[in-house]
Amino acid sequence: MIEILCHAEPDAVVLEIVGPVHESAAAMLQSCIQAATEAGLPRVVLDLRRVTRLDPLALAALATCMQVLEGETGCTLELHGAGLATT
Repeated sequence: MIEILCHAEPDAVVLEIVGPVHESAAAMLQSCIQAATEAGLPRVVLDLRRVTRLDPLALAALATCMQVLEGETGCTLELHGAGLATT
C-alpha cells in the first residue's frame, strides 16, 4: 500500500511517498501532484527516499506528469531520493 504525506516549504510542496509504487497507484499519485500545483508554489518535490519499489509503468507516468506540469503550469516537479528498485 502506498502512503503519501504532504507538507509545504517556503517555495515548494513536498509529497513524501512511502511504500511500493505500482502502476495501480500512478493515477492517485498524479492526482496528488496536480492538487499540489494548485498551492501556487513554483515547485512540487516528490521525496522518494521511503519508496520500496517503483514499477516501470508508474515511473513512465511520473515522467509524463512532469512534462505536462512544466508545459501547462510552469511548475517544476522534482524527484528526490535514491536506491530505488524497479520491478
